[in-house]
Amino acid sequence: MLSQPPGREALTCFCVHGTSCAKMEACAGSGPRGADVVHPVSFTAVMSASSNLPAVPEDSIAHHSSESLLSPAADAAAPDGLPAPAAAEEMKDALSEVEQRVAELSAIIESIPDAVFIGNEHGITRCNAHVLQLLGFETLEELNAHFHELGERIEMRDAVTGERIPPADEPFARALRGEHVEQEIVVRRRNSGRDFVLRCAAAPVRYRGQIVGAVVINTDITEVRRAEAAKEALLAAVAHDLKNPLAAISGIVQVLQRRAAAGNLPPDRLQSWLSIISTSVARMTVQLNELMDVARFSQGQPLALDWRPTDLVALAQRVAAAQQQSTDIHTIRVEASEPNLVGNWDATRLERVIDNLLTNAVKYSPNGGDIVVTVRREPPVLGRRRGAPRAVLSVRDPGIGIPAEDLPRVFERFYRGANVQLVSGTGIGLSAARQIVEQHGGTISVKSREGAGSTFTVTLPLEDGPSN
Repeated sequence: MLSQPPGREALTCFCVHGTSCAKMEACAGSGPRGADVVHPVSFTAVMSASSNLPAVPEDSIAHHSSESLLSPAADAAAPDGLPAPAAAEEMKDALSEVEQRVAELSAIIESIPDAVFIGNEHGITRCNAHVLQLLGFETLEELNAHFHELGERIEMRDAVTGERIPPADEPFARALRGEHVEQEIVVRRRNSGRDFVLRCAAAPVRYRGQIVGAVVINTDITEVRRAEAAKEALLAAVAHDLKNPLAAISGIVQVLQRRAAAGNLPPDRLQSWLSIISTSVARMTVQLNELMDVARFSQGQPLALDWRPTDLVALAQRVAAAQQQSTDIHTIRVEASEPNLVGNWDATRLERVIDNLLTNAVKYSPNGGDIVVTVRREPPVLGRRRGAPRAVLSVRDPGIGIPAEDLPRVFERFYRGANVQLVSGTGIGLSAARQIVEQHGGTISVKSREGAGSTFTVTLPLEDGPSN
């Protein structure tokens, strides 16, 4: 219920007892159980929404309890010459209609997926659960108890300039001054340091030409902005990675052209240069294929897997050896329960999965240490589809770990943990890995604790293939 605007004079109220009182409080206590006063804003707005309601003076009205409305008042003069019982019944129907409209309004606000609240300079009069969640409160009463302390709990910045917004210039405060505001803001909860990017729309609430409050709608676009940033980073990374092999090819071609023109092209050197060109082309092909897979994932299309017998142990050893060449402070080793573990899989896609897991293990273990790749066979489990055995590959690192609140989302596309925002990355590697593994009929999971490293585990069926 909206509170009475400060400074407004007491309004004449009208009740079924047929008397007028100079102040609302006088009428509020006239019934057996007292009454609550309905603000003219809410009452008039709701009443005008229904053409079936009786005409009621717009000045004000006292909201009585059911017992008060039905209490004997036979001697009291009813409005417009109606008998008191008839007036009481009419008023009861009107107030019932008001309560229904208020309930509908509450349901509408609560169903809106954005954070919506209505309030004035004294506090918030109505809000939905998204507002409480955003600000970190359990109830509206708790929020209002700390209303004037919100500046200590949250920090608001302009999403475009990054500059801090003073309390007097926040959208809610500006709307209370009569402005209509549309602005992208970043809200940071000081206790967690987590940022939310919001598209904010605020407008004043007016009654009889006076501003009595403001309504604010905050749309959470954090994930949208994060995805946009990740896409830009992906394009930049792809462009950078493609430049390297192209530069190598271009340089060697120029050398070959000069040697050929001079008649100085030894066969052994030619073979070496052609090998470099072939390797560079292969690197570009892998990167472009990965980019095409990302595009298919974005469109919800499955991959065309190249099923063939693949030794998971040999694949892990090959990828680990390649990754070891990129670091001097890490030791990468493969531990296998048996020398060979062959399944019907897409070797190229699985190589990409293992490479992504090892790349992350190196990147997020800045102090170095042992990175262990384990490959083993898991026997059939009762109740599992056909009781098929499965291959299990895990990658364990001693790195920075993953915050608990980020763990459920690490495999989402473009999502990155709160503790890796300053580390380069696109946020698509783990998402692509999950898509590849799941299309093989397998699973991928993670166990991690912030500051204590991570273990990613991939399970793959040993008897599946294209027919499944």
